Amino acid sequence: MKSAVTGRLLLVFLLVSMVFAVDYTRGQSTGTLSVDSEINISILLSEISGMAYDGDRIYAINDGGNGPYVFVINPVSGETIERYRIDNIRNKDWEEITVSGDHVYIGDFGNNRGNREDLVIYTIHKDSLSFKEPPVSITSISYSEQKAFNKSRHDHEWDCEAMTVRNEKIYCFSKDWKNRQTKMYIAERGKNNRMEAVDSFDVGFLVTGAFFDEKDNSLFLCGYYDHETYLIHFMNTEEAGFSPVYTRYKIPDLENTQVESVLVLNDYIYLASERTLKAQAIYRIPVSSLDYYE
Repeated sequence: MKSAVTGRLLLVFLLVSMVFAVDYTRGQSTGTLSVDSEINISILLSEISGMAYDGDRIYAINDGGNGPYVFVINPVSGETIERYRIDNIRNKDWEEITVSGDHVYIGDFGNNRGNREDLVIYTIHKDSLSFKEPPVSITSISYSEQKAFNKSRHDHEWDCEAMTVRNEKIYCFSKDWKNRQTKMYIAERGKNNRMEAVDSFDVGFLVTGAFFDEKDNSLFLCGYYDHETYLIHFMNTEEAGFSPVYTRYKIPDLENTQVESVLVLNDYIYLASERTLKAQAIYRIPVSSLDYYE
């Protein structure tokens, strides 16, 4: 009898511990960041969903419902320098762009309703962006745990809007409408990937953008929830994963915006927001505002 009681008490203790562990992750103190400056961008980028930096330019894309265009913009003035149309691929729901080495990666994996079975990542050589039909490498992705493809808008975990590339591995971070967590998946370029989550984190918001900073070996995720904008900074991670050392921030200046992408350039964090109550724009926050940054 004593053994049974002890067992029940232990079970209760473990369950309570699990609950508090989850609540602690999401409920721990959140820092705040302030916007330093705003960069105006073209109305043609009113649904900007991703941006990436390379050389002296920012590459940017719009999400679904727009044409298959890659924009090149000036990182200081926001002026559009080039606009490339890629005729041999479709923009069904482009949500992320990143540059690694000589290649541009475009994530056509937006999945608000959780019912898509054609999720892909396109890889194009930077020098061929000016071609109307450049050579394109196609990486197919799907989620091994997803069993149903019914339309369930905003009540599922099979959406993705954030991606980064590190050591030729494609890291995808889920936008979990159901639990506001994010799962990390790794895909191999040019292959048909039946992905399994390799890690997860209770961010407490909808993740819409990712950036791995080679300078600082740290991962940035941005997103929003309930009219608030968030940024989380994972520090000292050799791969583009979740470090136990991190800080989560709220950005009050960006309340009621829809931030879709993040990158770090020189002394600033750049956050791109599509048009909402405010016009589409790129916002800059000094990296010196972070609790920790080398």
